[in-house]
Amino acid sequence: MSYTHWGDSIIGSPDDEYSDERVLGFASDGYCVVGASVRGKMHIRNEVPREDAVAVYRTRRWVAVAVSDGVGSSKYSRLGASFAVNRVCENLLDQIGEIGSPRKGARQWLSREAEPGQEQLEGAVWQGLRNAAHGLKKHAESLSKTVGCREGTDIGDSPESVAVGTAEEPGADETAEETIQAEVSSAQRTELSPGHTTLAVEDLHCTLLALILNLKTGTMALAQVGDGLILGLTGGLNAVPLIDPQVPGQTGQTYVITQKDWDQYCSVRIIPGDLSQEYATVYLMTDGVADDCQHGPPEDILQRWAKDMDSEIRRYDVETTKERLRGYLTDYQAKGSYDDRTLVAVYRSRT
Repeated sequence: MSYTHWGDSIIGSPDDEYSDERVLGFASDGYCVVGASVRGKMHIRNEVPREDAVAVYRTRRWVAVAVSDGVGSSKYSRLGASFAVNRVCENLLDQIGEIGSPRKGARQWLSREAEPGQEQLEGAVWQGLRNAAHGLKKHAESLSKTVGCREGTDIGDSPESVAVGTAEEPGADETAEETIQAEVSSAQRTELSPGHTTLAVEDLHCTLLALILNLKTGTMALAQVGDGLILGLTGGLNAVPLIDPQVPGQTGQTYVITQKDWDQYCSVRIIPGDLSQEYATVYLMTDGVADDCQHGPPEDILQRWAKDMDSEIRRYDVETTKERLRGYLTDYQAKGSYDDRTLVAVYRSRT
C-alpha cells in the first residue's frame, strides 16, 4: 500500500543524526492536521538529542497519527520512538487496507468504499499494534548487529513499567533542571566500553499514542500505551480526555510499547462517525505538553488551554499554523517544564 508521510523518519543507526525539531501539516476532505515536536530545554542543556517522535501517514480515505516519547533512562529511546510512530501508522493502515481488500469476483470500487464495522476496526487496531511491537523487537536485534553489539536482552525481560525520572523541589542553590535525575536499575542501563557497546531492547523504551481517522465518515480509533494525552474538544468548546490510559501506581514510572506485556496496559477506543462529529478538534500530545496543560493553577487550565489552542490553530492557513505551533512549543514558559514537547492537532471545519 502506498502512503503520503509527514514527520520523523526511522533512525537506522545510533550514530544517525536526529533533528532538534519537526513540523508537519496538511488539509484534506474538510480536515486539517498540524503538528510539531521540539527538543526540551533540559535535553539542550545536557546535549541530549530530542527523544520524542511524531508521524502522520495518509491514504485516500484514512489518516493515521502517532506520537511517542522515548524514555529518558533508555540510551537509544529516540530510535525506538522514531520506529514506533512510523511502523504503527503503516501497520494500522495496512490492517485497514486488508479489511477493504476486494474479494474474489467483487467489484473494486465497492470494496474501496466499504466501511469496516466497529469490531473489525478494533481488531485491525490491535493487530497493527502487535505488528509494531514485534517490529520494535526485531529493530533492536537489527541495531545490535549493525553496531556490532552483543545480542540484546529479549523483550520478554522488560519490566512491567519503566522509571522515567522525576523532578524534586530545588534547594536554595539548585535549579529544577539540576535536580532532574533518571531513575533506572542496573539491568536497564546501557554499558559502554571502548570499542564495544551493549544494546538491549530496554534501550528503545518508548510510549505510544495513536489515532486513525476515516476522512470520509469521521470514524476514529484511538490507542495509548504509557503517559501523554489524547484530548477532544467538542463543538461546544468542552475539553474531554478521549481515552483513559492505565497509569502505574508509582510516581515517575510509565508503561511502554517495548515491554513484553504491553497489551495488558494498552487502552483502545473506537468512536463511530456519528459520535465523532461531536469533537471538532482532537489533540495528541506527549507528557512534555500534557503535564504543562493539565496542572494548574488555575483549576480549569486544561479547558482554557484547549479552547485557546483551538482558536489559534484555526486563525491561519496550515503552513502558517504549523510554524506558529513550533514557535509556541519552543518558547512557552511553565514552571518545571524541561522535557521534549510534541503536539498534533486534528480538526475539521465548523459548520
